[in-house]
Amino acid sequence: MSKHGELKESPNDRRVWVARVVWYVFVILAITTWGASLAPRFAELRSPCVGQECSLLTLSPVEVQVLASNGLSLEIYAAYHVGWEILSVAMYSLLAIILFWRRENNWVGILFSLVLVAMGAVNFSSAYYTLWKAYPNFSLLFDLMTILSTGALIVVFYLFPDGKFVPQWTRLMAVVVYAYMFLGSYFAGGFNSMFSKEGPLRVGAYLVLFSSLATGLFAQIHRYRHISTPSQRQQTKWVVFGLSAMVVGTLIWGFLVELFPPPPGQARLSFYVLGIGFVFLALFLFPLSLAIAILRYRLWEIDLLIRRTLIYGALTAALALFYFGAVIVLQQLFRALTGQSSELAIIISTLAIAALFNPLRRRVQDTIDRRFYRRKYDAARVLANFSETARDEVELSKLTARLVGVVKETMQPTQVSLWLQKSNPQRTLDKISRSEERAP
Repeated sequence: MSKHGELKESPNDRRVWVARVVWYVFVILAITTWGASLAPRFAELRSPCVGQECSLLTLSPVEVQVLASNGLSLEIYAAYHVGWEILSVAMYSLLAIILFWRRENNWVGILFSLVLVAMGAVNFSSAYYTLWKAYPNFSLLFDLMTILSTGALIVVFYLFPDGKFVPQWTRLMAVVVYAYMFLGSYFAGGFNSMFSKEGPLRVGAYLVLFSSLATGLFAQIHRYRHISTPSQRQQTKWVVFGLSAMVVGTLIWGFLVELFPPPPGQARLSFYVLGIGFVFLALFLFPLSLAIAILRYRLWEIDLLIRRTLIYGALTAALALFYFGAVIVLQQLFRALTGQSSELAIIISTLAIAALFNPLRRRVQDTIDRRFYRRKYDAARVLANFSETARDEVELSKLTARLVGVVKETMQPTQVSLWLQKSNPQRTLDKISRSEERAP
């Protein structure tokens, strides 16, 4: 990158030519295999799920009956989910092509473009994983594509935004991630088998995955605080904003699916129909923010968005924790007193959440402002104090001195000068006489 944070163009760099070849090969394979998965995925979704081993978003006979009672068919349901899939891959691929077109002479930009395609067509595609069942003879190709995609997504955290491994030990971490995925996939009999409940490498796979994400986050924080230029920090803000929205959205979905699965019937059907739309909208924010961070990172100021995300994300987590904790505690209390659970526990918890919302929001906002936006927080307090002083101060010299002090404290300029226009006594008398003439 240049000192202003823009990617340097180096068309004669050997790495650029290698990156271009890898990009073309990978993108063709990813889009082709993903396209081949749409028909099997559509057939899977339009067939009722029978037994315990059901794919994600497939419906049981109970949901099929509820769907029919609402005047809808399984074909419409399958088309709805496949439509979201196509829209997602189209958006990721379009942004990847734009990024590749704008940064085709820089291998780092090509890598980020490849990651966008990988995320859309492989990592976050439920249709792609249907290929293991439909085309078992090509499982080796699917494993290779998934390993390359997952590893590239992790490596981006180590390289963003200038293409250098910072700190240096992240290079070794990238090698460990790829080595474990290749070896684990070989010994477990496939990439997906590493994460299965019966797989012996499941604990290690999750440990490597979460460790790599944690070290990637640490690397970005280290860059932001000690290495990044102001323009690179703006890029990091965009990526953090999009990544936070994506992670929060997918974690909420996974949290609800694993810990609070909706009961079969109308509840689960509504969850599958409405929830998947929420997840895809969250996924769309990351590629959009990544593309803006690299191409036009100074297009908008997003500090306010990040601040709101931090505030309401922390507020939502705190309220959710309080709500579920209150429901559990009150239900246990009612069981101890009456021998059975009561809906009154839910009502009391809901009312408590409503009463706590505003006070807790103010407390969270104040804490985040003081911790992460200290300069703006202090400036806001100084301006608030000055507005109170200006309302009561009648001596001009004291007011001007206070105004100069406020400007120095909030804006911190190298020099401050205050010019006051002298009033014309005759003009003032004319204004007073004209006002008296208009008075009734």
